[in-house]
Amino acid sequence: MILRFATVEDTEAIATLHAESWRTSYRGMLRDEYLDKDVFQDRKDLWMSRLFSPAENQCIILAEEDDELCGFICAFGNDDPRWGTLIDNLHVRQDRKGLGIGKALIAE
Repeated sequence: MILRFATVEDTEAIATLHAESWRTSYRGMLRDEYLDKDVFQDRKDLWMSRLFSPAENQCIILAEEDDELCGFICAFGNDDPRWGTLIDNLHVRQDRKGLGIGKALIAE
């Protein structure tokens, strides 16, 4: 597994994994219509914004295996004076869960 910082070229892959994760995790909590249609574009818009105009304290790290995205984390360092860093997103591909990818991303 390779861990690396995200670049603007990763926008589509991150949005795809994020949308797939939401479809699996939030089915039954969010409307099916949203999950089946709009969630990808919403996630893509978010990641375009984050990757093209990153916040100063933003850090996005990807986990890849065989040149495929299998997980990512997005954190905002020193986000809160009391709590410190905010982990805003941590997603691992469904078929790669339980292999320590999330743990490795957090440790990085």
